[in-house]
Amino acid sequence: METSAPTEQVPSQTGKLATQLSEYQEEAPAGTNGETERKTPEQEQAAETLPIYVDEEGNPVPPPPDVPALQAAMRDAMKDGRYQDVLPSVQTLRQVELSREDREEMLYNAMTALYETTRPNFTAYTQDLINAANEAMNFNLESPRVPDALAVLATVNLALGNVEDARGYVQLMRRKYPANVQVPASLLELGAKQMERQEYAEATLTFQTILQDYPDSPLAKDAARLETYALYRQGHTDRALTLVDFVERRWPRLYLEDPDYLAVSADIRFRQGHLEDALRTYWTQYNLDPAAPESASTLYHIAEVYYLLHNPDAAAKVLDELVRAFPLSAEAPAALLRLGENGIHKGNPTVDELFAVYEAPNPRLPGLYYQRIIKEYPQSPEFMTAQLRTTVWQLWNKEYYPAMTAARSFLIDYADKPESLRARTVLLRGFAHELALSLEEENYERVLRLWDDFPQVHDEYLPLEPDMRMALARAHLNRGNEQEGLELLSAFLDGPGDTDAALYTYNLFLATYLRQQNWDAILTLGEKVAAWPLPEEARNQLDYALALSAENLGLQGRALPLWRKLADRTDIPLYQRAYATYFLARDAENRQDLRDAYQYNLDTLGMFTQLQDEQSPYADQERIRESIAALMDVTENAGRYAEALEWANRYALFVPENSPDYAGLQFREAGLHRKMGDMARWRALLQGIVDREPDSVFGKMAASELRTQDVARDLTRFTGN
Repeated sequence: METSAPTEQVPSQTGKLATQLSEYQEEAPAGTNGETERKTPEQEQAAETLPIYVDEEGNPVPPPPDVPALQAAMRDAMKDGRYQDVLPSVQTLRQVELSREDREEMLYNAMTALYETTRPNFTAYTQDLINAANEAMNFNLESPRVPDALAVLATVNLALGNVEDARGYVQLMRRKYPANVQVPASLLELGAKQMERQEYAEATLTFQTILQDYPDSPLAKDAARLETYALYRQGHTDRALTLVDFVERRWPRLYLEDPDYLAVSADIRFRQGHLEDALRTYWTQYNLDPAAPESASTLYHIAEVYYLLHNPDAAAKVLDELVRAFPLSAEAPAALLRLGENGIHKGNPTVDELFAVYEAPNPRLPGLYYQRIIKEYPQSPEFMTAQLRTTVWQLWNKEYYPAMTAARSFLIDYADKPESLRARTVLLRGFAHELALSLEEENYERVLRLWDDFPQVHDEYLPLEPDMRMALARAHLNRGNEQEGLELLSAFLDGPGDTDAALYTYNLFLATYLRQQNWDAILTLGEKVAAWPLPEEARNQLDYALALSAENLGLQGRALPLWRKLADRTDIPLYQRAYATYFLARDAENRQDLRDAYQYNLDTLGMFTQLQDEQSPYADQERIRESIAALMDVTENAGRYAEALEWANRYALFVPENSPDYAGLQFREAGLHRKMGDMARWRALLQGIVDREPDSVFGKMAASELRTQDVARDLTRFTGN
């Protein structure tokens, strides 16, 4: 309960104070002139009326506080906003008895002064503020100043992050004091905190409350502005547009207080398709400060709107100014990209969509702008875009190999980016074009170079198409990479053999195996193509190769049927019939079939002689010699000595006198002459052998026969037989 000040003690001390003051005056020291200092009449009168305060012991004490003066000083400081000066007065007034009205005033002034001197950082004073507000509010819950305390409590709790507590204080204010000016102010603070916490939906409701319940409040303008931001950040640009139009009508110059508001309102209009209004707003924003760093973004948006309004010339002028005025801005490379493509092409357009851009009328060459971005802005997001679109531009200009090379590099550098799919499309299209052209021109070397240079396309071409497989194989073969070429071609051997590629492969493998004398491989090849519809000539060649392989592997049982088949054909090369007959002759000799042996050898001799006369590369003098020798043997064994001697004479053409075989042939001829009864010729031939080479095998054999003949002759004379 409030009490009055203890003024009743003052009169009881008056006598003592007056006595002490009188004594003090009588004992005062003399002046410099040696006389007692005299007071003026006014001073003497004042001294007589000035009260002196002492305690019960008579000791002087300070006078009691001058409450009216302190209150006046407090009110003046509050009025002037000198809140720091309020606090000393408040501290003194707390110690004296005041009326309820004066104490309430003092408590609220104390709260307000502490609030004003510590905001906006309440961290170190939050509890003091809460205590001050509660003390002021609880002193008189019916006071019209209670909203002021509630407002402070709301503000401090917001500063502490206690949003729900703060909202409770604000709702209490709305419910009990709806007309108080603190309500919209606290609502605005609450909404601002909700915005800070990205609670945009809650903030929207808070700001709407201000606009609906306090439309005439000076804070309605800020509420409308902040609600616009809240709706914008939620993506509710349709509702935000309504607010933007409302703000522009009611507070047309609000943007001067918040320059960011222009950018937001312009974007809202842009997103809602109000392009002309957006353009006007962007220009207003730009004209406020053309040199401001954010003007680069504004110019970019202006150009974007111009493009959408089908005014590319105006857009280009704006973008040119952007690049000139803000070359180091983040928008500069984007502006170059738009200038080069004469429009805004966002996202990741397809190759065909970019082709449509390049085909549209454009006073600029996109490729030049791409290169400028690559050179001057290597750290910008547009750097990658410029690299990718360079490949598309090259592809569109039919610069296929440079486009493929650039696309390959892009795929390596940006394998994890979605744009790599576009680069792959460029690479595949360029590769397909170059491949088709190379195949058409049968430029197999270029096909192989393409294949080796761009492994990124391999998965698109596997399994290989026949023409591609053939081209790669032939390129390898032309390079001398026989193994690689044959491996590629081997797949054709697994099919039905009804294509030119299969026949080419078969012929190549057969020729290779024949050259390598790989007889086992030839037999395996024959099994693979046994059911193929080979042309008759190819079938004959296979039969010949199979027969030759079986013969060389000692598989005569497998070879002979083929030799017989080939020997009867007149539509195969002469050398093949000659060899077929040759092997049949050897078989007849082994079987001691003199008739077949004679005929086959005679035919063999005739065919190889013809080949020799024709100077064929297949002419084989050794086979001629063998055939004559065989005919000599067959006719001798058949008892046709005269014919055998004729074959011996032909055989002699292969055996000159200096040949180591000459003596053997002479010995053989001597035997034939003896069988024919021409002993004189027999003796002459043997004696010639003995005379030429008495120590050789045939020399000794000839000498032995001559001695034997002489002994037999002498014995005949002796016996008379």
